[in-house]
Amino acid sequence: MQRLISVFMSMLTVGLLFTATAGQAANYRVTLAEATGERTPVIRNAAWVCNGTECATATARSGPANSCVHVVRELGPVTEFTADGEALSEDELAACNARAR
Repeated sequence: MQRLISVFMSMLTVGLLFTATAGQAANYRVTLAEATGERTPVIRNAAWVCNGTECATATARSGPANSCVHVVRELGPVTEFTADGEALSEDELAACNARAR
């Protein structure tokens, strides 16, 4: 039963990643400096799907800079942060990692 619930939650999370529409939520992808393992943290009401150093969400409603800071606070420093296909610059990443401390 527990495995069935786990599979259902995984499918639901993946479904959420692909159902967001422009104007409602943004598609964010992040590469972490250190692997976090396979997990689905909820950060600022957005479910993130993580596997190793890669995490993604399609339900973030905060801007990229704010979302980046909250991800760093929860999961650790990031080496890349992409919002709707556009990566934050090196300066923006440095600011994100610094603000999260």
